[in-house]
Order: sequence, then structure tokens, then C-alpha cells
Amino acid sequence: MSGRGKEPVDFRATNPGPGKYDQSNMNMVRNKAPSYSLSTRTTLPSDDTKKPGPGAHSPEKVRFYQIQQILKWLMSLWQFLIMIAWS
Repeated sequence: MSGRGKEPVDFRATNPGPGKYDQSNMNMVRNKAPSYSLSTRTTLPSDDTKKPGPGAHSPEKVRFYQIQQILKWLMSLWQFLIMIAWS
């Protein structure tokens, strides 16, 4: 069977150009390089977060209402766990 040939197609229009491909995760293709080194640290690690001082906690300032709310929460949790255990 013979037929008419296809029109010549410009492949530059159908193929993506440079920079159009998504960058893939290279860790899927190759093993990841080690994330450590054998050299010494240049700076010491520091923790700059604010911390409470020794006099920041006063147990006498805890209100009875707060303790009551904690106990209610614990009792409801305990009842929920018993309900799950029996079902």
C-alpha cells in the first residue's frame, strides 16, 4: 500500500527547550552524600532562647480553679479510656 507521505514536522516546536524540565531529586538516582564532616566546628553551638529564672515558679500562685480544670480533664480522659477498653 502506498499513500501520501506525512507533512514534515518541525520537531523544535514539539520538544521542550532547555530549562523546561523539572529538576528531579538526585537522592532517588544516586546515594546521598554524607551530611557530616571530619573537620572541627568554626563556631560553638549556642542556645539563645529565654529561660525562666529560679524564682519564676511560685506554687502558691496556682489557683484552685486551674487545679479543678486539670482534674476534670483527667477524669474525662480516664472515662474515655475505660469506655474504649470495654467496647
